[in-house]
Amino acid sequence: MPGWRAVFKNLRLFQDLTALDNVLIGQPRHFGEEPFGAIFRPLHTARALRRRRDEARAILAHVGVAARAGDFVRNLSYGEQKLLSIARILATGAEFLLLDEPTSGLSGAALDSIIALLRRLQDDGKTLLVVEHNTRVVQQIADEVLFPASGTIDRARAAGRDHRRSRIGENLFRRCDLVLLQLSNVAAGYGAKTVVSEVSA
Repeated sequence: MPGWRAVFKNLRLFQDLTALDNVLIGQPRHFGEEPFGAIFRPLHTARALRRRRDEARAILAHVGVAARAGDFVRNLSYGEQKLLSIARILATGAEFLLLDEPTSGLSGAALDSIIALLRRLQDDGKTLLVVEHNTRVVQQIADEVLFPASGTIDRARAAGRDHRRSRIGENLFRRCDLVLLQLSNVAAGYGAKTVVSEVSA
């Protein structure tokens, strides 16, 4: 099914269903969901449902959580739930994916897994519109970046994956003059003991 789908920071997964069930819910309606089909064409319905489950398992494998297919979502790590939320929109067949901060709250291996998945989706021909604050992620996946700076929107384009990091880094991030946090003469203590003093940044 062509079109677009979105994943928000609030993942909106069904916590009391399995990972596999969450992906099945994302699939478009197929034969076998109507009661008349199940009653009058039971063998055809069974084959259709098997095919849907096989497709859902293949999607879980593609995003890297096939081993958790039968686990309840509430038992998955936050990183695995992020991957599952992407799997669910892939099940819709959408070609344009809007991802709202897909790496927020992640680090280490979980962050690397999301980056690797986004690259695979690009290789699959998916179009991604990603809202992301982690500039490391942006430099690794983006072909084009829109960046708010000093009341304007800066735009940078990468020539290709091999040149993304250097081109975007040189043309955009180095020029960003947005100050997120400024510290001056900060002091902190624990009880009577001074831990930090006269720190500025």
